[in-house]
Amino acid sequence: MKKITVLIFAAFMLIGFTANAHVKKGAEERAEKLTKEMVAKLSLDASQEQKIAAINLNYAKKNDELMAAKKNDKVAMRKSFKEQQESKEKELKEVMTDEQFKLWKETKTEKKGDMKKNEKKFKQKRLTKVEKVN
Repeated sequence: MKKITVLIFAAFMLIGFTANAHVKKGAEERAEKLTKEMVAKLSLDASQEQKIAAINLNYAKKNDELMAAKKNDKVAMRKSFKEQQESKEKELKEVMTDEQFKLWKETKTEKKGDMKKNEKKFKQKRLTKVEKVN
């Protein structure tokens, strides 16, 4: 019986460590993906790429921490995300040329618009499914 208890405990510990590693990996992957996208769209040089990669990683980790700390308070989380976004933009502006920063802001606005369109489509699709069930 003791052996089974120890094995179950070890399994839960392993799952916990794996979950923590996944969160860190997620922030790194998101930062790397965003950096590659920015390099391609903004024609960043090697120095800019290195600095922006560090900025993206820093804020991806901060976002994960915020989500964990404030997951029950959505209003506070949004406010904190907005503050972090403003801070990140200031850092990025120091690294990019004016033209690159303007292009990045435009790209970001387009993405936000695309996300809203997709969200509306998803909500409409979900409502349609609910109506068919009723």
